[in-house]
Amino acid sequence: MQNLYDYLRQGGALVCGATPWGWLQLNSGKILSDLPFFHFCDFIGIKLTENYSNCSNPMPFRLELIQFKNIHHATQKLVADPTDIESLCIVGGACKDLNVDVSGLPIEILKNIAMKAENEVIPSNNCPIQDKCCRQKSSGLCGILCVLTSTKAPGIANFPGDFSHSPVIETNVIFHIESNANEWYCTGYYAVAGIPIQIDVLECMGAMGWSVRVGCHSDHLENCEELRRWSCISINKPLVGNSIQMSSAFGGLIFLQSPNDESNSITVRLHHVVLTLTYDFMDPNRVTNWQYRRHHAQGLWADIAGQHIVLNLPSKSLLHLDSTQLDEVLLFWDSVVLAHHELRGTKPKHRERIVCDEQPSAGYMHSGYPIVTHMDVTDPQSDEFLFNIHVLKKKGWWGVFHEIGHNMQRDWW
Repeated sequence: MQNLYDYLRQGGALVCGATPWGWLQLNSGKILSDLPFFHFCDFIGIKLTENYSNCSNPMPFRLELIQFKNIHHATQKLVADPTDIESLCIVGGACKDLNVDVSGLPIEILKNIAMKAENEVIPSNNCPIQDKCCRQKSSGLCGILCVLTSTKAPGIANFPGDFSHSPVIETNVIFHIESNANEWYCTGYYAVAGIPIQIDVLECMGAMGWSVRVGCHSDHLENCEELRRWSCISINKPLVGNSIQMSSAFGGLIFLQSPNDESNSITVRLHHVVLTLTYDFMDPNRVTNWQYRRHHAQGLWADIAGQHIVLNLPSKSLLHLDSTQLDEVLLFWDSVVLAHHELRGTKPKHRERIVCDEQPSAGYMHSGYPIVTHMDVTDPQSDEFLFNIHVLKKKGWWGVFHEIGHNMQRDWW
């Protein structure tokens, strides 16, 4: 390996025809580090990934990475000087954007750097980070936190939340979903920050390419003028092989993300997870299930689903509602989605999703999947509350109507 490395340093060229994602598909049960060429690439500072250029979640273009950057060299510089913002941004960006295998990095040292973060780089809504250098440092630290295992990020009690008491951890939980649309399917469970979870694939029918997402807050905030929460708190990992492990420093709802609009299904077993608050209007047993979860679910965020829309907001905002009230609100929001489709002359193929976030990446609210809005809509005492049926029927909710309208737009218009 050293000889080949020396050859490259002297100006030699090397062409590798391996496709990591294809190799993983053909080698069930293997992980990326099992690919023989992986170790040489890692040795010279190049990280292979499981993505490809035209995927639905492409690796973002990073202007500062036009110049050749060796991740190991940058890590060595960061270890020598933890205040080196450029090296911190390179290492953190590589960890987050490329989902690098950190086996070759001094992980305990990086963890120590992240966990000793000063208050000026820990975001909060009470004291947003506005200084550019502090924002860059915070985003770099966040990237490192994204790949650390058994680590809880500092400051998450502010957002997305933390447990005041240790919750009941469940294991060997079976979850099955049948999908005809590319969307997130909530498993009904929550990943506790710093506690690794495991997902075993028991059966998968139809299209391949399922992934697991922890956390519904998928907006990335690196380019924002201030930070009121950590810049990246939702992680997504391909469900490759028979079993994967994940760990989130921020915690969050656990979703299975379907690969495409084809008919497919999957059955998994979840380990080390916490029951969370969920409600599905299409579930014939929803009344009984809601009564049970209201008293036993401890997850911090809820997943409330109608036939054509899903809403994610803090569990504590919904505990006072009974199933009759939820049905009435969900029927209202379903009718709003159907009205948009009627105007467009189409029928829903997937459910819209609304996520409440401390800091949307753009404006007060923005369209997309998911639609993201501020946290004021989670206050049960507010007229803006997404489940205030009296205000909804009287005044509507123009902002949400507007963003659903954006989601209905077509390029050829």
